[in-house]
This record gives sequence, structure tokens and C-alpha cells, in this order.
Amino acid sequence: MKEWIMSANPLIYNHRLAFEQQNYIDWKQTRNFEIGDIVYIYCTKTISRVQYKTIVEKINMTASEISDDSRFWVKNVGNIYGRYMRLRLLGFTDRKELTFTELRKHGMTYAPQSPSRVKPELSDYLDFYFGGFTNE
Repeated sequence: MKEWIMSANPLIYNHRLAFEQQNYIDWKQTRNFEIGDIVYIYCTKTISRVQYKTIVEKINMTASEISDDSRFWVKNVGNIYGRYMRLRLLGFTDRKELTFTELRKHGMTYAPQSPSRVKPELSDYLDFYFGGFTNE
């Protein structure tokens, strides 16, 4: 199992509503994720913090296999193509301890954009705030 962190823009896609209504998101797969990997989602723009802990449930899905999530798109960004993965929600939190400023103190060197691996020090810090519960 690997741990990843990636960004999400709430001005483009309503992640909160998607997770509330279906408990998962079918996400564009740009790395070689494996089933069981943990993915933390850093929400950009006005939120600027990690809010979600998810687990990779399916990988290498085609556009014909993903669910219709058009109701969650705030701003359409283009065509559906390529590989997708299903991220199942494990936990949500909205804590100031998970802002970029705080994450930098625990091993994050830059604001996540494309998916990147979580360093051990950051993993321990994130686990402290997400460990042991499924939703706050």
C-alpha cells in the first residue's frame, strides 16, 4: 500500500457533495495507483487544506465504466478520456492543522498539484488527524 496526496479544486468540482451523495468519486488516473492505496485530497483555492482521506477501490476504469457525476461539476473542463480510478471516502475533516502552512512543518515541501507520494513524517501527521474514524 502506498500513500498519495493530490489537489482538488472546489471551484471546478463539488467534492463534498459527491462524497455526501455517493461516498466515492471516479477520478482521472494519472499515476500507477494500486487497489488499497490511500489518497489524501488537498482542497485548493479558498479552502487550502487536506480535507479527505480516501482509498483506491478500483483502477484502470474506462470512461464507459465511471458513474455519471455531471451534477457535481461546477465548471466543465473538457472531454472524458483515459483511465479512471474510484476513490472511496474513508474520512473527512476540516481542521486548521491540515492547512498548507501546517503541513509544511511536517514534511510537505510544496502545495500538491499532481499526485505525489506522501513522505513518512507527513504520513504520521495526517494519520493522527484521520486515524481511527471514518467521518468527523
